[in-house]
Amino acid sequence: MPETVVNTAQSVRESARKAGLIPVDGSLSFGQMPVLRWLGSCSEFIELARSAGVKLVYLDVADFHPTDMIVACVAENIDDYDLPDADDNVDVVDRLYHRLESAVQPWLNREGEAARLVCSWVHEGVAHMWKLEQPWYIECRQAMDQVLDELYESAAPALPES
Repeated sequence: MPETVVNTAQSVRESARKAGLIPVDGSLSFGQMPVLRWLGSCSEFIELARSAGVKLVYLDVADFHPTDMIVACVAENIDDYDLPDADDNVDVVDRLYHRLESAVQPWLNREGEAARLVCSWVHEGVAHMWKLEQPWYIECRQAMDQVLDELYESAAPALPES
């Protein structure tokens, strides 16, 4: 299978240089800036940067690390549960972690592979971003989202009958 993210990152670097831009390997911290997500092609994104007078284009290739994804997912979502006491907290965290761990099992052999490319630049205080994700990475994230949906549904209090 071709390395879509890696090949695209190289292509973006070359396109940026041809457009007179400086490609920088690394991520741009958006902070409190508004972010516009570009949905068109990457070549149009680079041309827009050139037209706006941008000098630097940031390229961030993120590798796939499923354990890190699971830990981050648990940390981001645990507050969505109504946890009455400390003993239940451990049980819910443990259950969430293991369910997510099972969900990513089909993709564990991809540990360390390039999964996502984020290309970004800033103009007049607005961050502009374009991204590309490997199809298998999207599938993995969807599997994790499905686990979260199922757990939320099972944790949600029943609605009173009318």
